[in-house]
Amino acid sequence: MNRHRVVERKVRWGIIGLGNIGRHAIVPAIRNAENSELVAIASRDSERARKLADELQVPLAFASYEELLRADIDAVYIGLPNGLHEEWTIACANAGKHILCEKALTFTEASAKRMADACEGNGVLLQEAFMYRHHPQWHVVHQIIREGKLGRVVSLTMMLSGNLEKSNPADHRWSATLGGGALFDVTCYGIDISRYMLGEEPVSVSATADLTTPDGVDRSTVVTMMFPGGVIAVAIGSLASHGNQFAKIIGTDGTLDIPRPVIPNRDPAPLILRRDGHPEETITASGADHFQKQVENFSRAIATSDKPCFPGEDGLGNCRVYEAVVKSFRSGHKILLPPATREIV
Repeated sequence: MNRHRVVERKVRWGIIGLGNIGRHAIVPAIRNAENSELVAIASRDSERARKLADELQVPLAFASYEELLRADIDAVYIGLPNGLHEEWTIACANAGKHILCEKALTFTEASAKRMADACEGNGVLLQEAFMYRHHPQWHVVHQIIREGKLGRVVSLTMMLSGNLEKSNPADHRWSATLGGGALFDVTCYGIDISRYMLGEEPVSVSATADLTTPDGVDRSTVVTMMFPGGVIAVAIGSLASHGNQFAKIIGTDGTLDIPRPVIPNRDPAPLILRRDGHPEETITASGADHFQKQVENFSRAIATSDKPCFPGEDGLGNCRVYEAVVKSFRSGHKILLPPATREIV
């Protein structure tokens, strides 16, 4: 297969890692996207691969990831545990496949750079799969900030949690080797949302975490980021509390509440705007399958040879913060970050 061929119609997808998100979100997203086609899946277990392919009505099933990378596909969704992302992103890139890699992209900036360099060197695209960015409500939030309805943004707080201890105590997200912990599963959303909404990189990071798990990964994490101009962002995440989510952006002239920042489902998404001298206003963004929009946007970039709307370089910025967060909660110290050299999309 020519890795630089122009895709005339539908982008042909393969999936490595069919966990809950892969089966219940990515498979239907690819299937429903007009510019995409699900061609192949892979599992280390041949029987499981064939059973899943039959269940999900996927034409090709492979008993190894390497076999899938030799297939006639254009793009791969990597839904493996975080600790395997670097290895298989680089393998996909070397096979000439574009990569949509589940968050968190990886653990450190150096690791992310190896992934990005492999993709650039092989002429393929890389994107960290933060699906929430593709939901219409965040375009509305951006517009509210740009129009100055909040005044100057002073703070941003975001929380996402769920009780994995109760629902799945043996889950790979409790494994240090596989990149488990709240930071890389839920707290990372607040980090990404802060960078995305503020359009800048933090200059310092302070973090605390509950590390009393058997493998020493963080059960819950609180991250405080200082951005240029004194803007403070707080990201809170937990794998051991009641399921909850919210985001709040406060400015000098108003406050915006986003009740369902990450998992709005397909329903219309209400945003509550409170401003000085104005009655409280509920702005309703249209509903959408943000997983489908993510696939469509990435496939469009592949088909047109355009830069993706959220390129891999942006994921490097997240990994830079992730690394600082771990250093902070392990040491108990604030971590100063050098000036950023990459533009936030």
